[in-house]
Amino acid sequence: MEREVDNQGRFERKFLTQELSLNELEQIIKLLPGVFRDLYHPRYVNNIYFDSEEMDSYHQNVSGIARRTKTRIRWYGDLTQHVKSPVLELKHKVGSVGFKEKFNLPSFTFDRSFNNQVIQTCVASSTSPKAILGLVKPVLINRYKRKYFLSCCGRYRVTIDTELSAGALNTVSEISPLRVRHHRTCVVELKYDTPHDDDAPIISSLLPYRMTKSSKYVSALEEIGLC
Repeated sequence: MEREVDNQGRFERKFLTQELSLNELEQIIKLLPGVFRDLYHPRYVNNIYFDSEEMDSYHQNVSGIARRTKTRIRWYGDLTQHVKSPVLELKHKVGSVGFKEKFNLPSFTFDRSFNNQVIQTCVASSTSPKAILGLVKPVLINRYKRKYFLSCCGRYRVTIDTELSAGALNTVSEISPLRVRHHRTCVVELKYDTPHDDDAPIISSLLPYRMTKSSKYVSALEEIGLC
């Protein structure tokens, strides 16, 4: 698979908590309607986020612009390593519905020698839109540990993100140290395709956290002081 397009769209309902432990959250999720069970092993998620010189993606998100696109490169596992399966993602948002385009990239090494030229070379060797990265620059690296749960019907997925950290990333081979953001912060997300929206409130109403629209990208930029 060189390119994957999500044409159906899905909802992502986010909840933020600092009061409950990971174990307490897991117990709550496993008692939700739908009989949620563990899916996959927990794994670390690494993202390089891109934005324009004017930080358009950030400002559009904060302003709640209905149509917007977020650009990132994602991989799993170790942060500083030879990355074997990186993926360029264009995450489109239309109202409250999200769509993704995914493009496989060739391997690269993420270390102190990493810079924008490495990114441009990867994109040029892939099927991704060649012009997209000419409009944006890498600005942020973030990382978190994710645990996955799936309902028995297969329609609803819940993830728990912990150990959130982030650092600035510029175009000239400089990666700032990642800073842990609030040790007890957990981000819970309920994800499902748009045709299954009718039953979702039954699940989300039983999650004892406050819903948030703020993205990890926006929160990290503000906490680090980049915006």
